Order: sequence, then C-alpha cells, then structure tokens
Amino acid sequence: MCFVIRFFFFLLETSRGDKYCSCYTFENDRLMSWPLAMASCKLINKDLVVIETEREWEFIAMEIQTRKSGKHDEWHIGLYKSLLTGNWTWINGKALTVDKWQENMPNDNNNYTLMAKEWPIGLKGSFKSITGNTSRGWICEELKGINMM
Repeated sequence: MCFVIRFFFFLLETSRGDKYCSCYTFENDRLMSWPLAMASCKLINKDLVVIETEREWEFIAMEIQTRKSGKHDEWHIGLYKSLLTGNWTWINGKALTVDKWQENMPNDNNNYTLMAKEWPIGLKGSFKSITGNTSRGWICEELKGINMM
C-alpha cells in the first residue's frame, strides 16, 4: 500500500516573494535498495526526502510513527556519503545540518541512510547508515513553487 500525504512546509522565500513547499510520499508496499528507491522517486518527478530543518525532521519523524515499513520500520532518505569528499551530504548538494545519527553511526563502510521509526527504543526518527543493498521503504519529496503574495 502506498501512503501519500501532502504537507505544505515553507522552506524558502525568494526576494520576489515566491514561496516553496514540499509534498511527501511514504512508500512502503514494496521494499527496495537505496539506489532503486531513488530511481523510483525520480520516475514520479520527486527525490528521496531531504531534511533540512528541525521542524521538517519533527514532521517526518511524527508521520512515520503512524506507518509500517516491513519488519524493521525504516525508510530510505536522501542522505548519502559523497565519494569525492567522504562527507555525508543530502542529494540536493546541501550539507547535513539536522544530525540525528544513532549511536555508533555513521559507519565508515556505509554510503546511504535510513530513518528509523524508533531505534533504539525511545529514540524516534534516528538516522542509520547502510550499504546500498539494504531493502526498505522510502520517502519521496517534491518541492513545489507557490506564488503567495
């Protein structure tokens, strides 16, 4: 089953007054690796979710509490380790600013990231580094421009 939720979250206001918001899709009816999840988002003109603010992280962490994603309850997000710099970077090229890593993470041998429903117990929305062949659900994000004068 595919869950789609629309949430208008203002991320940016330009000097012209244009505002941008995000629309999220929580996919959990089939499990895929991070690269395949990324490709699946691209097929519907979206990207794996990029979490740039604490407020956005709180929203996503709250939303996944109401969902299941296989036996692990984890979702692919758009955070990866750059092969050029070795730094963890969002797929839009922005640096990691919302740091929610689980204890002993990220693992130096991993290149991709999951967001956990609750792991360890009591810690909701934490990040876990993984290899590319780990199959889980995923969260897509579409940025939309809205002219709101």
